[in-house]
Amino acid sequence: MHRTTGADTHTPLRPHGPMRRRSGGCSPPGSRIPRFRRAGIEESLAPFNTVEHERVTAPLVAAALRELPKLKRERKIFFVNNWLAAFLGGQTSPEALATVKRFLRDAKLDPDLRRKVLEQVDGLERTVRIREKFG
Repeated sequence: MHRTTGADTHTPLRPHGPMRRRSGGCSPPGSRIPRFRRAGIEESLAPFNTVEHERVTAPLVAAALRELPKLKRERKIFFVNNWLAAFLGGQTSPEALATVKRFLRDAKLDPDLRRKVLEQVDGLERTVRIREKFG
């Protein structure tokens, strides 16, 4: 048995106990990224990470970036691109940009993952520069 929330709250299902083990929750214990069933993660990435939710998602950017190597190993090929596009595309702050740059500087990433992060951070860099100049 697992708990659900009302459909009007737009909160994905959160399996617990034996149900969670069967559903293959995404995040490891202790992660700040909530555990959802796999299909729920893919369906909720874009809506969860909209700019309107930046106040909620900004603290999760570092954890989302740390998940990349695991996601590369365990997910479909395009999931990592979608994950990065969602988490970084929903950010507009210099703090989020600093988090990504710190991650790129400190993390030991495979070259392909590094390129994917660099591709996605470009939009965030532009957004920050535009907001600083015109915002």
